[in-house]
Amino acid sequence: FFCVSMTLDHGNDHLRQDVEFIFPGDHAKEVSLTGSFTNWIDSIPMEKRATHFCVTTQLPIGIHHFKFIVDGEWKVSSESETMIDLNGNANNCISVRRASVPKHIIPKEWKERSDKSPVMSPATIQRNQLMLPGVNQFKCSKPSPNTPVKGVYNTDIHNSSKHKLLIITVGLPARGKSFISQKLSRYLDWLGFPSQVFDICTYRKQILGKFYNHDWYDPDNFEASKLRTKIATVALDDIFTWFKEEDGTVAVLDGTNCSKKRREYILELVKSQKPELVIRPIFLEIIVNDPEVVMSNILANVNSPDYFGMDKETVIDDLTQKIRNYRKIYEPVDDNKRYIRVFDAGKQIVTNRVTGFLLGKVSFYLSNFRTNTKDIYFVRHGQSEYNVKQLIGGDSGLTPRGFEFASLLKNWAETNIPTASEELSLWSSTMVRAIQTAEGVPCGQYIRWKILEEIEAGVCDSMTYEEIEEKFPDEFEARSKDKLRYRYPRGESYEDLIRRVEPVIIELERRSTPVMIVAHQAILRCMYAYFRDFPRDQVPHIKFPSECVVKVTPQAFGAKEERFYLTSNSHQ
Repeated sequence: FFCVSMTLDHGNDHLRQDVEFIFPGDHAKEVSLTGSFTNWIDSIPMEKRATHFCVTTQLPIGIHHFKFIVDGEWKVSSESETMIDLNGNANNCISVRRASVPKHIIPKEWKERSDKSPVMSPATIQRNQLMLPGVNQFKCSKPSPNTPVKGVYNTDIHNSSKHKLLIITVGLPARGKSFISQKLSRYLDWLGFPSQVFDICTYRKQILGKFYNHDWYDPDNFEASKLRTKIATVALDDIFTWFKEEDGTVAVLDGTNCSKKRREYILELVKSQKPELVIRPIFLEIIVNDPEVVMSNILANVNSPDYFGMDKETVIDDLTQKIRNYRKIYEPVDDNKRYIRVFDAGKQIVTNRVTGFLLGKVSFYLSNFRTNTKDIYFVRHGQSEYNVKQLIGGDSGLTPRGFEFASLLKNWAETNIPTASEELSLWSSTMVRAIQTAEGVPCGQYIRWKILEEIEAGVCDSMTYEEIEEKFPDEFEARSKDKLRYRYPRGESYEDLIRRVEPVIIELERRSTPVMIVAHQAILRCMYAYFRDFPRDQVPHIKFPSECVVKVTPQAFGAKEERFYLTSNSHQ
């Protein structure tokens, strides 16, 4: 017999449960418990009762094998389930399942909702929510037998410009809202969805012209409250103008938006844009209850534009008071609204009424995104035999100069990344020149990704650009006019490459330890553009240096970059 009751082990992030084991029998003198949870080495003494022996111990979620040691003899209880292990031994077994979360561990900034969420109607589910150019929804109609069907031209671009997405951040100060907003906007823009962040703090400085301390954010400061509403209105007007005039797709309104009243005001302004604009609003609620994460975010604000030139103690004091002011009016987003709720820097993600392709991409990114800082090292492979002959593509090996660079890279990593052999993740493409460049670098993990291979040149592979111009003049001209969208015959374009490398970006965002990527110029351009926030059209024109290590460290406000040229011949 055994029974299970849930508790939480706060010493780690894994859920554990109290399990009570009972062995029936009053004739035994001594009974203890052993199993897979003690590695079958240690045993847990059981307490003797009138008719049985019992003990309570904590077990993690999962399936566990166990036996009872009765007066020195190992026994299986007939009262419990049994299972044969890999060695053919019969053991009792128990499946410890995840129980419902008790209310006392629900984060304090969010309370369980008693009201039921509305059920989405079939019409809402069927509505086109892809928000992609070329995908439109039309009214169903039966054409007249004698009326020819008219051709429809360019409607995909026209109709797609009406449908927009507005992401509204919600949360107390120092929760990482601006960091997440900037990263999310950069990711969507990089994928090809024109995105922009409209930061309330930036508008406040532009309109009011100076810094205001925490007293200005006191809920009882009614004059300041009116000004804050005016600032939000100006930001929203700019969003609507950007949607209309610049054909933007995703806008992020970056602010606290803590009160239900403010959020309802925003939604009313959004609705007022119909039918000229169809804007789909979603709230991005950032909740952080970990004091260490909050303090880390407060310290990150020392370098923010809002507190430029102030000492650390002043920033900490002002932000702490500011948080207290906003906490007075903080109300979680209601369950009848569309939202994504992020707890403690991505430890838990809760989505509500999130449907459609674009919102799915947003949710997917946020579920993998982490706010921790790590170093990323981008390295082009050493000089290859094809480089010397000025041929594109191919899978040639390194020249003597290329091997010399590989040796220099190994020595550089040993000197400049002291923990490389334990912590560094080394990623390279599966092409010979990348493998030969990377294989000597000390690392804790080495992965070869086919996804990191150079852009596929199709029928132009193993040709010089002069040969391409001579044999395929139309292709050469088309490439020179639009290098981002041009696709080699039977090959790839830079847009294809961005989609191909997206899983690498997601994995980099998940990482908390340093990563070195040894790959090819086109691939590195795509990844470097994401972290350095280059406009999409500039991706194919980025000058990425050879025989150089480019170190990029993503931070709350932009990214820090360092370049290490390893040879005198290093060039861009």
